[in-house]
Amino acid sequence: KYMLIGWNHGSGWEKNAGLFPVIKGISYDDETNNHISTPQLAQAIREMGGVDIYASDACLMQMAEVAYELKDAAKITVGSEENEPGDGWGYHEFLSRVHSNQGNLTPEVMAAAAVQGYKAFYAPKGTATTQSAIRTSGLAKYRALLDQWAGLAMTEDKALLTAARNEAVGFGGAGSKDLTHFMELVHGKTQNAELKAKTAEAMNHFYSKVLVDNATTGAKFEKAYGLGVYLPGYSFDGDYSELAWSKDGKWDEFMQWLTAK
Repeated sequence: KYMLIGWNHGSGWEKNAGLFPVIKGISYDDETNNHISTPQLAQAIREMGGVDIYASDACLMQMAEVAYELKDAAKITVGSEENEPGDGWGYHEFLSRVHSNQGNLTPEVMAAAAVQGYKAFYAPKGTATTQSAIRTSGLAKYRALLDQWAGLAMTEDKALLTAARNEAVGFGGAGSKDLTHFMELVHGKTQNAELKAKTAEAMNHFYSKVLVDNATTGAKFEKAYGLGVYLPGYSFDGDYSELAWSKDGKWDEFMQWLTAK
């Protein structure tokens, strides 16, 4: 069994515009300006034969778009919805949990050790953080449910969806908001019974088939439920259409509808 951890700067699905003129990814090299884009990351891991766990010791990488790109390359993704503090992972806290579980070290136990170790490292510091583990086998069905959900959402009053987006817990880059919190807010605001039912169905699938473990520290992220998604409050970025998440699904169309003036 294999766990691969990518390290250094991360910017979710999107480009780190302040540093580099190129698109999206992780492992930005300050000397050469090279980096690994989201599609390249998935391609590299697939071509090495795949891994049980792909983890990001980097900012903003636990997004639906990144996990979906990796669904045929890694069984589980581990990462943070939010920017990581400068210290990154607390490897002692992570690996001590691995050691204590070595008699039952399944990939899901290993992933949960990474999530809970991260929380244990930052909780005493009073730092607001996020960390989660996602089971990629549940993502194709989840994306299909979200396609149906988006179709219903686009029949709603756009002001209601915009208000939910604005209130949803957000993260420091990539136009990322917590997907489940956004849907929870829509559920509370809409009077559309069909949309309410589809929201509940999608959220139930997320908790039962997609989420392995989620841990947050600090009141700021109490409503961060484990997976970010592109929900920009500005104009739609056309580069988003390059992702498998966009090619296979309708979230890009939903975002274009939501951000259109």
